Amino acid sequence: MLKTRAVRLAVTAAMAFGAVAGTSGAAAHPDYSSCDKNGQSAICTNVTADVTLWSPSNNPIVTVPNGSQVAVSCYYTGQGAPNPDGFWDHIVWTSNLGNTWGHLSDNDVNLGGATPPSAGIPHC
Repeated sequence: MLKTRAVRLAVTAAMAFGAVAGTSGAAAHPDYSSCDKNGQSAICTNVTADVTLWSPSNNPIVTVPNGSQVAVSCYYTGQGAPNPDGFWDHIVWTSNLGNTWGHLSDNDVNLGGATPPSAGIPHC
């Protein structure tokens, strides 16, 4: 029984840290979690490609590197929403330069196949 508990704990820890055998890179973290970012409730996850972070006026700000951790505070749809799911995610990305806010295509935000509404992310 003690051995079973130890194995379960090891599997849980491995999944939490993305150390599941046969996985690598950004996709090693298919899960997302609730977090607090600068006093705001958010969903923390990672991006699955080098992706452009866009300003509210639809100007490119910076490229967020593949695997970077981001906090998604809300989502929106509308003009220019990317295919196939049609969602933009409003995110905060913390780099060595500090916090950067903007929006990313939801297609490049790792929600484990969930849409923002089904992941519990509110509409902006």
